[in-house]
Amino acid sequence: MLQQVKRGRIQAPIKALVYGVEGVGKSTLGAGLPEPLFICAESGTEQLDVARLPEPRAWSEVLQALDELAAGGHGYQSVVVDTVDWLEPLLWDELCRRNKWQSIESPGYGKGYVEALAEWRGLLRRLDIVRAKGIHVLLLAHATVRRVSPPDLEAYDRYSLKVNEKAAALVREWADAVLFAQYEVSTSKGKQDRVARAYSTGERVLRTVYSASWDAKNRWGLPETVPLDARVLLDAAGGRSQQLAPELEDALGAVMDRAWAAKLQAWVLSQGDREAATSKALARVRDKLQEEDAK
Repeated sequence: MLQQVKRGRIQAPIKALVYGVEGVGKSTLGAGLPEPLFICAESGTEQLDVARLPEPRAWSEVLQALDELAAGGHGYQSVVVDTVDWLEPLLWDELCRRNKWQSIESPGYGKGYVEALAEWRGLLRRLDIVRAKGIHVLLLAHATVRRVSPPDLEAYDRYSLKVNEKAAALVREWADAVLFAQYEVSTSKGKQDRVARAYSTGERVLRTVYSASWDAKNRWGLPETVPLDARVLLDAAGGRSQQLAPELEDALGAVMDRAWAAKLQAWVLSQGDREAATSKALARVRDKLQEEDAK
């Protein structure tokens, strides 16, 4: 048995969950995956040139679609569920019909949500089977703000998945990466300002590690913040480092124009010859810092 032991990282298709605020570009991210098929429970892909199934009217239709994907013979290389929180009511409707409940709350004491977990596990098992066929799996979801009350801290607000908390915990555990999508926000404070002013750079980013403000994780060794770009996910899942050279990372940290810095970072990470790209980027950063100093 020990003779069969293998060492090293195993490259595998993406198994990720991306959630975030409305309009940040979650569906566009999914469209950047190779040959994606969208299972859509909402209209977020109407402006995208992608393959999509008809909007499911029942939970069973979603499961059937995944079973057909796993059977092969279709040519799709990715499946995008858009969005998890819009699928959840279909599951609740199925359980209410099956158990003759008026609502998911009818059993009391949260029992309806507990029973729903078995169906979520069935969905995730099907997604694992699809992924085992070499197909990337990306779940998309909206974010909501919930109040949390830690026993050792004052209550505060944070972003979380817009699904029942029991289901959210299950899906987060299943995914290799849970990434929070948002617009990059910076603050500035002038000499005459009493408080700092917040402004959006317009850059869309993914947060990859846990914060008091959001849930996130990744098993790919991603930096804390990466561009909202499908190439980042594909490179990371394929084992390609998403870390910038320390010298470039330090230099970019000094740039005041964060949107410019994020775009340059995305360009470097997308290049095949990372060493040459880093050299060019350092020269551009030096010019940018001189430009900012002159203002």
